[in-house]
Amino acid sequence: MLSRVAISVAMAGSIVSPFMPLATAPHSDLVAAVFPPWLASATIMERAGQVGAIAGLSRLPFVVFVQSDLPDLSDRLRTQGAIATFDSSFLAICRI
Repeated sequence: MLSRVAISVAMAGSIVSPFMPLATAPHSDLVAAVFPPWLASATIMERAGQVGAIAGLSRLPFVVFVQSDLPDLSDRLRTQGAIATFDSSFLAICRI
């Protein structure tokens, strides 16, 4: 079990680390939120749903797209446990 957690942490780090300078989305009404990969999908959906409307799911089970008209969406997602957020302009570049 511990090795699975270690592998998940390493995978998340390798996915998120190159993008950390971009990991703070400015005010945006659509954000991709990256949660720790060891969280259950139900927990991720619950936490993201407390912040805004779930706009979609990624192929990765720990990435969820959240939409809100309220300011500070990225900050509120990080308060709920997101380790990174990416705004819609970044998503368009990556074709996510």
